[in-house]
Amino acid sequence: MQQAVRPIVTVVLIALSVLGLLNVYSDNSDVEAQARALACETDRCEANLRQVQRTPIAQEFHFAITGGEVVIVECSRSALFVGEYSCKKQ
Repeated sequence: MQQAVRPIVTVVLIALSVLGLLNVYSDNSDVEAQARALACETDRCEANLRQVQRTPIAQEFHFAITGGEVVIVECSRSALFVGEYSCKKQ
């Protein structure tokens, strides 16, 4: 039994590591566009990206919008490492 568990645990840990790396280093232009649209909800608003924090489970965007206000938008996946991103203002 123990001989079967070790390879399974190893494969699961490697898969989670790969998923985490993909979440941090893959192209996130669609997630950034979704966050920008949420930060700047009117047509006359302009959102300038100031800071991005990417972790394996979430992304956080700091936007400076028209008027000098800073808006923080956090986007996370529907499941821990996989699924569609959904964003919300903080």
